Amino acid sequence: MLRNGWTLVYNAIDEGLLPLRNIASSLASVVHSDVNINVYYTPAGTQGFGYHTDKHEVFIHQLSGRKAWRVYNLNEHEDSASPVID
Repeated sequence: MLRNGWTLVYNAIDEGLLPLRNIASSLASVVHSDVNINVYYTPAGTQGFGYHTDKHEVFIHQLSGRKAWRVYNLNEHEDSASPVID
């Protein structure tokens, strides 16, 4: 599947791995909110997700590779909108 450009998604990986659970717990105590950790792996040269809206706050930490990140105001992700972060 990865050879076909699919993205591997592991939601709430912190629930199964103690070191990541400890990181999520530490972050939760700082931000005073629930924290869970998701992992996405997309093969080089492919796109995992098109434009979309997350209905929660997101902190992204990219571990390897390159990606052009564009962050828009809510519901302004059309091609004509200007990104807040580019």
